[in-house]
Amino acid sequence: MRKRITSAAYSGKAHQGRSAAPRRRSSPGTDWRYVLLFALLLLPFFEPVGFVRSVIPAAAEVFKVWRAASALVLVYLYVRRVDKDVFSLVAIALTALMFLSTLINEGAGRVWIYVQCFYDWVPLLVSVLLVAYARKAHRDELLWAILVVTGVLSVCNTVSVLGWPQGIVTGAREPSNFYGHKNASIDLILPSVGCSLLLDVRRARRCSVRSVVLFAIGLVQCIVSYSATSVVALALFPMLILAVQFHKLRPLVNGFSCFGAYVVAVVLLMGVKIQELFAPIIVGVLGKTVTFTLRTFVWDGVFSLMTPDHLLLGYGASVRFGLFFNDFLYNNAHNFFLHVLVSGGLAGVALYGVLILLAMRTLYRERHDYSAAVLTVVVACFFVIGLMESLITISWPLMLALAYYWRTEPASNFSR
Repeated sequence: MRKRITSAAYSGKAHQGRSAAPRRRSSPGTDWRYVLLFALLLLPFFEPVGFVRSVIPAAAEVFKVWRAASALVLVYLYVRRVDKDVFSLVAIALTALMFLSTLINEGAGRVWIYVQCFYDWVPLLVSVLLVAYARKAHRDELLWAILVVTGVLSVCNTVSVLGWPQGIVTGAREPSNFYGHKNASIDLILPSVGCSLLLDVRRARRCSVRSVVLFAIGLVQCIVSYSATSVVALALFPMLILAVQFHKLRPLVNGFSCFGAYVVAVVLLMGVKIQELFAPIIVGVLGKTVTFTLRTFVWDGVFSLMTPDHLLLGYGASVRFGLFFNDFLYNNAHNFFLHVLVSGGLAGVALYGVLILLAMRTLYRERHDYSAAVLTVVVACFFVIGLMESLITISWPLMLALAYYWRTEPASNFSR
């Protein structure tokens, strides 16, 4: 006798077959009002310095007021709407420490130093407060806002680099592109590509044409205007993205492994001075000297400044644009760790270390998730930049805050 298959049995088998396949995430539609709000809060911290200086210098004051207004709005939203947590409280403490250190070292002297302290450290506070506010109900809107702001600026910067390879501002010591110094381009590239990939995951894709194009124009910027560190970071980016496509390799690219690699690199560069062994690559391939364009002199100089009187709290912003070593004036320490050390001393290093370890713990816990792996790759590339630059930017703390507050959503079959 032929066994009769009931409709219920058939539908059950069909349901099993559908559930076994990767499912597209279901999420409510994007609320573009919040995208606009977040973009307006972020935009003043992505000032296109080259364009402003060369075309509308008066806009610099507008951006200054806009930054302050954005910070006040985010402080209000945090106080009224956000559940407090250790990450945001540490960020607040770190920002306050930098102003305190500046006050101790500067007193009632140069007012512009306090403005510079605001430029250097309030972006960290703004980033954390914004992500803390948006993380639960408006994470997609925040990703879209970051993508729109950094993506549009990145396109404009590419046009600037291709149209005016020598820079649109040439009267200064170093030429400036649309967005600013050539080393600043990476602050647009990594967030735009990273957020584009995260939004791709939301639509059950590994990588969209949009993400590829954003990466390509970023690479063009860094090659044409040539920023060696940025080129190295962008060469690492696709290799790590390829690695995390494989389930067995993905857990190896986690927060702690990437941060550990950064710490080892810092020790090798500043303690062992391993760059001497790689002189053929540094000079012949990257076109740099073993001093990394005089960076090793400021590194050694910053260590010499850390006397017992300043070891605990550092100098705040009082030494910005005032680091004079080997007959050369530096405007920052050209290394993330050293910039935090000279600005906030051991207390600043400890507080920033807590922020990083908290974020790396989240990325480690989510190490099997593809979307978290994308964030890990972005953070790892910022660590590479941090070997040669101070990361005085909103992009780095913004990605770090996203890393800490990132939580894998239920039913994310695709990202697994």
